[in-house]
Amino acid sequence: MPEGPAVAPRIKVRIEGLSDIVFGLALSIGSLVLIGNLPQTPADLGSDILLFIFSFVLVVISWLLYTRIMSVLPVEVGAALILNIVLLMCVALEPYTLYVLDTTQTIPLLTWSSFAYAVDVGMIYLVLAGLARIFLSEAKRPGTELRVHPAIIEGIRRTMRAELFLGGVFIISALPFFWVLTPIGYLRFDVWYLSFGAGFLWYGRRKRDAKSQ
Repeated sequence: MPEGPAVAPRIKVRIEGLSDIVFGLALSIGSLVLIGNLPQTPADLGSDILLFIFSFVLVVISWLLYTRIMSVLPVEVGAALILNIVLLMCVALEPYTLYVLDTTQTIPLLTWSSFAYAVDVGMIYLVLAGLARIFLSEAKRPGTELRVHPAIIEGIRRTMRAELFLGGVFIISALPFFWVLTPIGYLRFDVWYLSFGAGFLWYGRRKRDAKSQ
């Protein structure tokens, strides 16, 4: 019996196993980052907790979106393996850029660390959208071996739009225009928080629409 068909599942399992490790480390290192930077005032404590929650939610949502798409997309399809590697690199960088962002003491370094964090997070969501796009292309290709319910395909298409939105928002927020001080903080940070708020509202609305159908 040819051994070729048995290779793909083993590759997929190894890539997904490595991905779970990287996502898990990103969550663990994110908490260690804040442990190593003890707050000096109640305001510092509140800021650190908010930053940790933000990073935690970001990584968890990324992992959920990743596992959802990879459960239906063979890793050997097209550029899926390359995008997997790029995604893991960006996820692994997230705790480091978070650490620099949280511990920097100078405005110039804060400017560049927030720029790096914005680009890194933006790339995570754009790569996830790329994986979803590859799946949608494979799903409609004549003679494809993918057998996925149309409702799942439509759900992944809507999720891809949300990933493009979040990725685009973070990439755009890296522009110098967004590094201005507002009454509630730097505009770049405000855009990050507002984008996630919009994402949760979109998710809740999608759930309500699905139940009403």
